[in-house]
Amino acid sequence: MKSKKRGQGRKHEAPVNPTLDPWMSRITTLANRWMVMNEPWINVDIFGHPVPTDLPDPFSPARFIDKNTYTAGTIAELHRHLQEPRLQELAATFPAFKSEFRKAVNNHRTHTTDRVRQHAAIILCELSPPACIGVARSGEECADSELLKTLWTQGKKDISDEKLAPIFFPEQIINPHTTFLNEYQPRIIRINLFAPSAIKNPDAPITGKHLVGFQWGVRSVNASCIAWSAIMSFKLCFIVSPDKEFTEVGTISRIPYREHFQAYRKMIVLAESKGTPWAKSLYDFYNRRVFAGVSGMEFAASPSSSAAVDELDELMQHLMAPNPLDAAFGNTSDNLPPIISSSNAVPIIPARDSNTQTSSPSDAAQADDNDDLESVGTGSLNAPRGRGRGRGRGGSAQGKGKAKDVSSSAPEAEPERPARATRSRRT
Repeated sequence: MKSKKRGQGRKHEAPVNPTLDPWMSRITTLANRWMVMNEPWINVDIFGHPVPTDLPDPFSPARFIDKNTYTAGTIAELHRHLQEPRLQELAATFPAFKSEFRKAVNNHRTHTTDRVRQHAAIILCELSPPACIGVARSGEECADSELLKTLWTQGKKDISDEKLAPIFFPEQIINPHTTFLNEYQPRIIRINLFAPSAIKNPDAPITGKHLVGFQWGVRSVNASCIAWSAIMSFKLCFIVSPDKEFTEVGTISRIPYREHFQAYRKMIVLAESKGTPWAKSLYDFYNRRVFAGVSGMEFAASPSSSAAVDELDELMQHLMAPNPLDAAFGNTSDNLPPIISSSNAVPIIPARDSNTQTSSPSDAAQADDNDDLESVGTGSLNAPRGRGRGRGRGGSAQGKGKAKDVSSSAPEAEPERPARATRSRRT
């Protein structure tokens, strides 16, 4: 991993704990996979627990019953994800493992966000989006685009209430039976599992052992990565917002990205458990597009597009509740799972990890190169200290008299004026 330049010097990363050093490559790979195939964020409170037993399947409806089952399901999900006993032991007993794993998750979230932004024009090619959509720091310009506004909002006054953006539907026609069956979300998954060329030339074979889709052994989408692609497409269109980072809750817009993610995932899990035609068509739709050109992939005949109306309508009612997670976990805030606690929304990385590349606001705000990443928030460090500040405050370059003028407006300076006038009369 590379260190960052700061001013005239170079700030080096903290050394990896010797206990973790032999496992760092594996830890990073698993953390990156977690970000795409499990959840874009990870809570520190799921570490420090032994391998759980007799817990609900993390991808079953039983996980979403209440706060306790949700938290327990997340712990079970982590240990299932790690697989290897030694890594499970480190996650349960070694605090440094928590720090390194979470740091890698945050770094990969920044990487995927930048990749999606950089290739936004291809992802949304049918819509001919404005050029500003792929440029960082273009919020004001994008805000003037009527096209982008129609993609992410149905016109609600409170934008944080938008749960089903028009971009989720084919041709932006809102229909519960075609939710998430758009062409954009599969491209978001495909570009991050494979490469930008996979969406630039969608008919070309996909080869290369270095591609993470092959390294991770991914052969099918799941509820988590579909939900992740939904909030990523929402975020993609929401470049028109003042949010410059991909945090759990938009720092300015207050859009609850993580809450939306959990609601979308729950809806898909419930639909899959009921065996609804919508869930079957959803998986078939995504697998055919995400894994097109991948050797050895076979796709069954597409299921009927008709859906069980009553069951799907019930799922949509859960999603469209005033607060989907309140509806999912009960009607009181005490029943909300700690995974969406507001205390987790801002401090993305513990302070002790500040020497490494993280998913900080300055990281997520930049899209194109590391030089921009380094310059954000470090301008005062790059400027010579003392000289510039002194001159700005009436230092030696501007004379001592100027320094007195700065304070002359204070009440203490008033008595000096009549004294000077008295001397002038004597002469």
